[in-house]
Amino acid sequence: MPQSNGHVKFIELGKKLNTDMFSLTVLGKTTVVLNSRDDAINLLQNRSSVYSDRACPLMMTEPSLVNCADLTSFVGYNERWRKGRRLMHIQLNKQTGGSFHESQERKARLLLQRLISTAEQLDSSEKLYQEFFRTLSGTLMSSIYGYRVCDLDDPILKEVLLMVENLSTACMPTINVFPSLLYVPEWFPGAGWKRAAREWRIQYEATVKGLFNWTKSWIDSGANEPSMILSFLTEGEKLGLSGEELNDYVGKVAVTLFLGGAETVYSVKKYSQIGIDSNLQRKAQEEIDAILGTSRLPVLEDRLLLPYTNRLIQEVLRLAGIPHATTSEDIYQGFRIPKGAMVIGNAWAMSRDQKVYKNPEEFNPDRFSDPLVPPCPAFGFGRRECPGVHFAESSLFIVIASLLSTFSIHAVKDANGEDIIPKLSSKNALLL
Repeated sequence: MPQSNGHVKFIELGKKLNTDMFSLTVLGKTTVVLNSRDDAINLLQNRSSVYSDRACPLMMTEPSLVNCADLTSFVGYNERWRKGRRLMHIQLNKQTGGSFHESQERKARLLLQRLISTAEQLDSSEKLYQEFFRTLSGTLMSSIYGYRVCDLDDPILKEVLLMVENLSTACMPTINVFPSLLYVPEWFPGAGWKRAAREWRIQYEATVKGLFNWTKSWIDSGANEPSMILSFLTEGEKLGLSGEELNDYVGKVAVTLFLGGAETVYSVKKYSQIGIDSNLQRKAQEEIDAILGTSRLPVLEDRLLLPYTNRLIQEVLRLAGIPHATTSEDIYQGFRIPKGAMVIGNAWAMSRDQKVYKNPEEFNPDRFSDPLVPPCPAFGFGRRECPGVHFAESSLFIVIASLLSTFSIHAVKDANGEDIIPKLSSKNALLL
């Protein structure tokens, strides 16, 4: 099993085996990889009652290690998961998501102000990405917790980001493949991962409780600014939750949403790195000027008026799957998929399928003007689809549309006058 860049290696293995669907078995544990969009839809969406369980790494489930299996993204297909998803859906569905539009628009305006004041210092995609990151992470913190991030050195934000990094790293250690390593004592040579897991658990628990307690105190003080936690507390009581159980549910759901939002941040990083052709930017800018004029900035209500800008965002999303596990044995195209098998829908492979996307490595928003070309499944499938999809799409739209209406982004030139296009790195997506 690949420990990094698995999405790429799964494509290579599929080509070598001449198949879009294959399985790997390590120590009796089966992993099924789906490189085809059709297979992913047939299994993860059309048979979601069978494929909605969650394969959670031992590093996450073991109490002596990180012990975060009660995060909604790691919970199996059970009553806790259903209640957690219900809390999210009530707050994040398409109809109620508009309550956060004002906050998203305000953060986008602040981004433009910072870019204008620091334009001369923005000489690399990484510096630009840092500004994007501040905007989107600030939007998440404000919308979920009601907390306003001052800058990237904000101590609470730094603790949250450290937690995200620790959990992402914890998904990969060898113990997740060789469970017997659990019995290796901490003092044993080479067992530094075990000491690290203990430190990550302490940091994770402190961060989850600290964030929730800050927001709870803020709410108890009479604050009336909307936050997801305030809504979760109200809706959780309607689901029969109370006391510490309610606080635990809400705290874990809130952190899960921030983890999912980190993937949106990565999508905007791609926008800053891919060096979009100036003609494509100009086409989007001309659309914005023609529809909105030059006297105002875009707002989220403009989304339906800007089809090309939306296609450009779809192309950004196309250019970074989420593991599922079966709840019962299944038969598909003559293949037996055992109960408990991890099933990975490899969105990276699907986004580069030449049968679906002509010239897949070319950045071409116009491909989505063809109604037969489907959007890339960037937010997952079936009952495990990202619950924050509407919030994420709104955040992406307002940031990118605001940038297009005000700036043009170009690649830095090297000594020979050629564009310097940074390599896109990818984070482990298991957290979603």
